Amino acid sequence: MFYSRTSIKNGKNIGFLGEFALIFLATLCISDRTWKIHGTLLIFAHIFLSAQILLVPKKKWFPLGVLATNALLYLISASFLVGKYYSHVAEVYGVHLFIYLILIVGCLYSMTALKDFAKDDTNEITNNSA
Repeated sequence: MFYSRTSIKNGKNIGFLGEFALIFLATLCISDRTWKIHGTLLIFAHIFLSAQILLVPKKKWFPLGVLATNALLYLISASFLVGKYYSHVAEVYGVHLFIYLILIVGCLYSMTALKDFAKDDTNEITNNSA
């Protein structure tokens, strides 16, 4: 986590969105009263991973896999696709917790990849001086 921290020299870096996403994901994992409605906080992680896929072309496969895995896990918990029984079984075994944990790993990887990408002084994504 400390390796992937975003420099505060530039406030326009998308790494800040990743840090907020990690804070919200940690809140969802730690809270004993996390409900499905709190999953709206996942939008920050999804936006950050999508931006990382679009803006950092060399390191796009891992975040793409994370988003695809999350979509599959969401479909497993949907009762209209797999039926009420299997949907409840998936929820009992904590499919939402697995979604949160996979998103945490994806955000940490993406922030590390973004920091490595920022070492290149020629890119515009992380080194905006305007």
